[in-house]
Amino acid sequence: MAGQKARRLAKELADIRADSETTVFAETVGDSLTHLRGTFKAPSGTPYEGGNYEVSIKIPNEYPFKPPVMKFVTKIWHPNISSVTGAICLDTLSTGWSPVLTIKAAMISLQSLLNSPEPKDPQDAVVAQQMIKDPKEFERQAKTWAVTYAGAPKSLIGESSGGSTAESIEKAEKASKEREAAANMAVYDGYNKDLIDRFVHMGFDVERVVEAFNYVGIDRNEGQDYELEEAYMGDITARLLERVKAAFRRAQAAKSSQNGSNDPLENDGQGETPVEIQTLTVDEELKIVEWGCSKMQDMGEAMNPRIPSHVVATAIQYLRRFYLTNSPMTYHPKQIIACALYLATKADHFYISLSKFVAELEDLTEDNVKAPEFLLLQGLRFTLDVRHPMKGLAGGHIEMNVMAEEGLLGNISTSTGSAKRIGQAADRAKKLLATAAQLTDAYFLYTPSQIWLAAMMVADKELVEIYLEQKLSQLQANDHGTVIKEKIVSTIVACAALLEAYRSPNDDASQRKEMRRIGKKLTVCQDPEKLDIVAVARAKAAEKREGEGSDTEKALKKRKLERERREKDGDVFGPELKDIQS
Repeated sequence: MAGQKARRLAKELADIRADSETTVFAETVGDSLTHLRGTFKAPSGTPYEGGNYEVSIKIPNEYPFKPPVMKFVTKIWHPNISSVTGAICLDTLSTGWSPVLTIKAAMISLQSLLNSPEPKDPQDAVVAQQMIKDPKEFERQAKTWAVTYAGAPKSLIGESSGGSTAESIEKAEKASKEREAAANMAVYDGYNKDLIDRFVHMGFDVERVVEAFNYVGIDRNEGQDYELEEAYMGDITARLLERVKAAFRRAQAAKSSQNGSNDPLENDGQGETPVEIQTLTVDEELKIVEWGCSKMQDMGEAMNPRIPSHVVATAIQYLRRFYLTNSPMTYHPKQIIACALYLATKADHFYISLSKFVAELEDLTEDNVKAPEFLLLQGLRFTLDVRHPMKGLAGGHIEMNVMAEEGLLGNISTSTGSAKRIGQAADRAKKLLATAAQLTDAYFLYTPSQIWLAAMMVADKELVEIYLEQKLSQLQANDHGTVIKEKIVSTIVACAALLEAYRSPNDDASQRKEMRRIGKKLTVCQDPEKLDIVAVARAKAAEKREGEGSDTEKALKKRKLERERREKDGDVFGPELKDIQS
């Protein structure tokens, strides 16, 4: 670490130790000034009162021109702090940082954050939603965590003589979850959940699938999973598609009436004729998804500040993963891409407020971003981590330069201008990783190390072959080692062929014409009930607020709406964390 930065940090730590009235503390972890441990007492008058919180502080090389990277080590229930990772959403640690600020100032800001949580700009969406909808439950949960993890006095949540202990609260929460799980299973009407979900993952509502099962007469088999006969599969699918076709007919009838036709069945007096809809082929669906990925790249470039390429890459992989189990005919990519990009900025810690995000893009509202978030998370199976090959490429670039200096790359050495050659290959590989790797199935088929090596092979085949020969020479010279070597090399060659074969549709006029044709076809065959995700979410919210029917009907309706919200495209923050009375 540079001497000036070291002196500044040493002075900051000395100032903290010298302040007898301070309530925040910081010290080094070991002998390094690049990793600090911060601690502070929670402010009084908050649910965290009496708790002691520890924070990990990483000092970047650019400090103080870049903020320290902080995260909570002590678990805390707070809308602006991740309850899982401890990541923090705070302006002072991102866009609001200034070189004049200090570690002490940042710690005081964290302490103040406990006093004034902001659920409308959350880091942890579940906690934020609970704070908005059920403040008392939020406060109880925050106090429980303060006692359990931060050493706050148990009197915060009641002594064993009168109030609830941490153990009793844990039991109550467990019982609540069991009741909620039982209520959630009621929507399956006795059928096995996995059996029903096979059709739900095709884009059908769980209630519709259950209705189709009952209509066809599928055996519940005491709730056990089993393989359906092919004839039953066909009958169920036909029943589900009939509902979709009916929606198309209603949409067509409404359109006909708007165009001045009083008879939507203009077919020589015959009865209603089924409308034959030409759906997208698998290849056409793939092209639509690739179109969405390319649009996401354009969005990242258009933002100010420009969204880093690795964040855009994360968003692209979210979109591609989502359409593994969903169809563009159900949810058009244009409804998902903004949400995927914003979700990636949160997952990769590139903080930007939602209001600023939508302000940078035309014809986009906050509701457009929030409405499909839970639907997208469900499609991702709540797995947001994406391992990219870009970091591997950076490390490989450095290692190749070192090996060239040591003469380990054959005729590629410093005397022959290896640094320039390796640098040019790395630059071309970087472009491939930002384009071809994102817009093909490379992430699904190969590991990050295989992808970056393949990109380098496309850029400079001889260089990578020599590099691999040197790295794999450490394998034992026997049949087993030979097999492993051949397998590794053949895999990288196959990945390189995939990357090299990619051609952008923007470079081909015929491809652009084909995309326009597919777009028009999608307009006709898209599910009319899912055309406006925002309107669907608002309608469900309004229906829930108004309510109708008897108490029993209301209870059934409530369970149904909550299930739909979790399984489809409802509440952006997911289900409420509260007891469901049986």
